[in-house]
Amino acid sequence: SEAHWYIVVFVVRNALISLVPVIPDAAAQIQIMFFILTVSMILTVYVWPWRVAEANALDVGCCFGLTVMLTCAAFFVGDVSAQTWAIFCLVLVSTLLLIVFSVFSLAIHQRMKN
Repeated sequence: SEAHWYIVVFVVRNALISLVPVIPDAAAQIQIMFFILTVSMILTVYVWPWRVAEANALDVGCCFGLTVMLTCAAFFVGDVSAQTWAIFCLVLVSTLLLIVFSVFSLAIHQRMKN
C-alpha cells in the first residue's frame, strides 16, 4: 500500500489514547476513547495501510474488540448523570449508524464499479 503517511495517524492515535486517563470524568474517558478507536477503525478500513491483509484485519479487529469492551464497561461507571448517559448513547448509536451507512455505501460503490 502507498500509505506511508499512516504511521503519523498511528502515533497520534496512540498518543491520544495515552492522554485519555488524564480526564477526570470516567464517562468522558469512555466516550473519548470510543471516538478515538472508532475513527481509527474507520480510517484503517478505508485506507488499508498495512502491506499484509492479515495485519489490517488484526488492527480493525483489535479496535473493534476494544470498542466492544468500552461499551460494556460504560455500564459499570457509577455516579453518572442522565444527561451524560443520553449523550453517550446518542454518540454510540450515531457512530454505529454511520458505520453501517458507510459500509453499505462502500459496498454499493464497489458493486457499481464492477
